[in-house]
Amino acid sequence: MKPLNRFGAPTALAAFAMLISLPLPANAQPIGWGSSQMGPTAGRYRSAWPERRRSPSPSVREGKVSVERFVAADKQDMLGHGKIVVTSLTADTGPMNDKAVYEAALIDQLARLGYDTAVPQAFESRTDTQIAEITVFRDIAIPAEGKRDPISGEAAVSVSNRGTGYGLAVNVDLTKPEKAMLSTRIEVRVRDAKSNDVLWEGRASMLSREGSEQYTENAIASRLADALFSEFPVGPDDSVVE
Repeated sequence: MKPLNRFGAPTALAAFAMLISLPLPANAQPIGWGSSQMGPTAGRYRSAWPERRRSPSPSVREGKVSVERFVAADKQDMLGHGKIVVTSLTADTGPMNDKAVYEAALIDQLARLGYDTAVPQAFESRTDTQIAEITVFRDIAIPAEGKRDPISGEAAVSVSNRGTGYGLAVNVDLTKPEKAMLSTRIEVRVRDAKSNDVLWEGRASMLSREGSEQYTENAIASRLADALFSEFPVGPDDSVVE
């Protein structure tokens, strides 16, 4: 058998065994990520990666209705009875393609309050008729979130007088981007057909997530109309116009 040279396998294995059996010096202690043992420079590392924390969801505001109402001080006794015609001032073009849903919700509320809503449009010119004008607005309150990488990560090295620390972080975010938050507002004005005076005016608005199964177009229309006429003709928080 040929003798092994100085770099043969047995010699290398023996050297490695002796190496790992030696005690570690104090300045080579294993350091954990964020360990307090990392000396005066510990904790000074700041990642250049942006934090993947999601901003607080605005869904807490979704479905909450804001209402403002104004009533003529000397016309309150004219409200809540008689014939009334509903007419829409919402544009035929634009995002509001279901304006009939809001008109129907308004008619239901007026009938509940005591109005005679079974009045043809031709009666709009009669002096004993009131006119309810409704306008619907739809805007994007908060744009939809953009696409994002579901997996991200970062690595860091921190050096101190006690040793070197290594860190690796992986962030997994499998949530879907939020859809746009929409603002829907209805404005209703009740006028006297004879004098054309405004007897009552109100507006109600709310936020809803685009494509929401809870807040469909019908649900939004009913919710806004209910809130708008909840204290008709005048409530304690309404503005009385002289």
